Amino acid sequence: MPTGANARGAAYAVPWQNVTSHDASGADQPVTVYQPGKDGIPPGGKAFGAAIR
Repeated sequence: MPTGANARGAAYAVPWQNVTSHDASGADQPVTVYQPGKDGIPPGGKAFGAAIR
């Protein structure tokens, strides 16, 4: 995991451009990380992101 292990889970949103047309120059879009307790997401819970597909 890019930000290290998190006991409460995490969800990562990878832009399709990064997956379908990797840019060797490093111009890929940033990956968004959602973690409990950060950016307004409540800190409680045990398996954040478990049901995201």
